[in-house]
Order: sequence, then C-alpha cells, then structure tokens
Amino acid sequence: MRAVGSLCASLVAALVLAGRASGGEVLWASTFELGMKKAKSKDLPVMVDIYTDWCGWCKKLDKDVYSKPEVIALSKEFVCIKLNPEKDRRNGRLFKVDGYPAIIFTDAKGKELHRIGGYLAPEPFLAEMKKALAAANEGKEKVKEKAPKDKETPKEKTE
Repeated sequence: MRAVGSLCASLVAALVLAGRASGGEVLWASTFELGMKKAKSKDLPVMVDIYTDWCGWCKKLDKDVYSKPEVIALSKEFVCIKLNPEKDRRNGRLFKVDGYPAIIFTDAKGKELHRIGGYLAPEPFLAEMKKALAAANEGKEKVKEKAPKDKETPKEKTE
C-alpha cells in the first residue's frame, strides 16, 4: 500500500513540475533590477505587477488571471516583475500608484506604455496586455523609422 501512495505522490510531483517546465505559469523575475536588466538585454517590454501582501484583489489576480493559459502564453512576450512597494520602497516610488493591484507596462528602458489600475477578469486583462504589447511594438517601429538609413553612394557619371 505504501508503494502505491509513494507512486501517486511521485506522479503528482512529476505532473506539477512538467506543468511548470512547459510554461504552466507566468515566469516572474526574482528582483526588479534583474527583470529590468533582462528587458534591456533582450529588448522586451515589461509587465510590473505592483501588489501588497494584504491586498485581496492582488491575490485574486494571482489565482484567477495569472493562471489562465492565454495570459501565461502572452506573458512570454514580456519580462514579468512582481513589485511589493512596501518591501521595495525605492523601486515602488518609481510608479505613481494610488491603489492595488496596479499593473504597469513599460518599454525595455522603463518608459511607461500602458497601465491597468485594479483587478480585471482574465479576458479584459488579456485585452489590456495586447494593447500594451501593441504600444511596445509601435514604439520599436518608430525607433526604426528614426534610425539613419544607409546613405547610397551616388554613382559617378561617366563622360
């Protein structure tokens, strides 16, 4: 009987680990600084979830929104950072937030592109993520347009 219980426990653990390895959750940077460094090096937009430990809506967001496969899939287009301004006061002051949760989308340099104030259900949240990604991509296109183009060497006229 113990062998069956052990086998079941091993199977459950393997399934949980497989879910994580195959993209079964939003991958959060371990610190704000490391997340921003990764965003700069890979030129990716950033999704900063500003939360507190006592915030019920923040916990609901974690449970009901960040667990959805569509949200998890789209989150891979961002560097995702969780920021508790009560524990990380210096970085918490970077964003003018008057309630929790607040989700701030920035470009790789930290310039704010879009913001969600408060809890949103999964579908509206996903729509806001798409808006933020579109704003990030639009910003990249504008940078490309402003970049100097290779100057063509004028052909010499032969007489």
